[in-house]
Amino acid sequence: MSKRVFDLRGVGAEEADSVRELLRSNDIAFYETPPAKFGFGAEAIWINDRNQFLRARQLIDKYQAQREKDGANRANTKQEDLVAMWSKAKQNPQMALAFLALLLLVVALSVLPVLWALRL
Repeated sequence: MSKRVFDLRGVGAEEADSVRELLRSNDIAFYETPPAKFGFGAEAIWINDRNQFLRARQLIDKYQAQREKDGANRANTKQEDLVAMWSKAKQNPQMALAFLALLLLVVALSVLPVLWALRL
């Protein structure tokens, strides 16, 4: 009996391709069910053999743990970038104010024509 080893609903194409490649590189036979037209189907990766299912589950769990760890590292990097940007703004407040003024100018130039059109 087939067992669903990986649900593809809500999964990005990159992650789905990585899981497929992981299974292929470990010689695990699998098949996929496509998404249903109205979203009621089980879009997933399935495995027939019980032994292969257990091995695939272990590999996917390990892959997802590594992916989650990498995501946490990326989040830390983004936080560090934000801190670095804030410290640069504190070091050179004139440049920060110039960028802020430029941003406000772009927003004003984008919004004012709409406001004028609604006024007419």
